[in-house]
Amino acid sequence: MTADPEDGIKKAIEDFLNYLAGVRNFSGNTVAAYRRDLAHFSDFLRRAGIDDLSLVDHRMLRSFLANQQTRGYARTTVARRSACLRAFFHFLTESRMLASDPSTTLTFPVKGRKLPRFLSEPEAKALTDGSLESSDLCIRDRAIIEMLYATGMRVGELCGFRLADVDLEAGVIRVVGKGNRERVVLAGRPAVLALHEYLQNVRPVLAREKGYQGEAVFGSSPPTTVDTTTLVDAVAVTGRPVAAVPLAEAVFVVVDLRFALPV
Repeated sequence: MTADPEDGIKKAIEDFLNYLAGVRNFSGNTVAAYRRDLAHFSDFLRRAGIDDLSLVDHRMLRSFLANQQTRGYARTTVARRSACLRAFFHFLTESRMLASDPSTTLTFPVKGRKLPRFLSEPEAKALTDGSLESSDLCIRDRAIIEMLYATGMRVGELCGFRLADVDLEAGVIRVVGKGNRERVVLAGRPAVLALHEYLQNVRPVLAREKGYQGEAVFGSSPPTTVDTTTLVDAVAVTGRPVAAVPLAEAVFVVVDLRFALPV
């Protein structure tokens, strides 16, 4: 049986992704983003009749980026795919899978990059004061909001937040970030109190109800723990939902986990 020429491209992509995860210690979310970007590129090559990566040249890469822009993708997305291709072809060249790197001079400048919108002090106060109900889920949501606000955690870091990372007595939180790099941050008194109330009174109840036995602070029922796809776009603030777009552009993202931990 003759091997499918496209299998060579698929294998090269998998080798690259395994390298990112196993050697470079990239996060699962980052590897998934690279996978999506390379899937677009692979589809472009298939439609262009290219089944061998050695046939890809600089002009072909430029054509792909132009195609992505024509299809309506944001400049930031196209720029990210340009960076992905540079990393991919650099890996293939260093691994001697290709004789030369066609992406060496590949660039795609991003114009008009916006600064993130940060929440004003009244807006931040409204978020924390708006969830004063005493239900288990409100206590949990308040702990999440306080932790994000006090520590500057990324959403992905919150997803990996473990019980062993918490020292409430000292008010210290260990955060494991990108590339498994660790940092220690101090949490203010409101965050410590909110997290203490959640861990002491709410998490055991929710974990017992859902049969969850893992170490994630904000864990859900098996087989998954909280992930970024379940950090949805609103929490209750004085009885109304917060608009998704302003929060998504904020320095920290405020989330509701009701889809992650079903009621």
